[in-house]
Amino acid sequence: MKHLALALLLLAPQAAFASWLPLWFDIPARNNPQDPAVSRQGGAISVTSSAQHMPAPALASAGWGFDAASSQGWAADPAAGLGILAATASSARSHDGCCSLACACAFQGLTQSGRVAVDLSAAPLNLAGRTLKAWLYVPAGLASGNARLEAVDGQGALAPGPAQSLSGRAGWLPLKADCSGLVRGMALVLSGVKEPFYGTLYLDSVSY
Repeated sequence: MKHLALALLLLAPQAAFASWLPLWFDIPARNNPQDPAVSRQGGAISVTSSAQHMPAPALASAGWGFDAASSQGWAADPAAGLGILAATASSARSHDGCCSLACACAFQGLTQSGRVAVDLSAAPLNLAGRTLKAWLYVPAGLASGNARLEAVDGQGALAPGPAQSLSGRAGWLPLKADCSGLVRGMALVLSGVKEPFYGTLYLDSVSY
């Protein structure tokens, strides 16, 4: 019995050492207990590469859909003409989603223009090589006029896209404008409307 007790006494420290030995070697030299990639399983700490756990960065919103029932910074620009009186989000029509930007028009019968725009000067976008695109809903009844998109570059110069005729059009009309660098503003421009027109055009799905 004395020999058995002595053997157990000699083996006890080795057993205790073996119990904490895996924990000792599983702890990394640079372990940060605040790292979300650190996990504890069965008393041992394991660390995996944080690159495997970090989610991909969310892509920035590349345009305006007006689906939050908001004009998202777009507004009528009376300095460019009084043909468009106001611009507000509306669920009356939409090209995609549930809403669009309703542009209330009041063309008096002279050659008039109207403009709705968004000011991006506080945070210009680098859209070099990109194309600004949008859809415009044109109701029946317009016998003249043109519509186009335009970008305002970093120096304040306008970069207009090709004009699309509104005469005899009814339905969704695609618009676009090429961008060459920093853009600090975007706009929808209606011009050359010669006959009286009181109605609403809808801008939607502005993207780049």
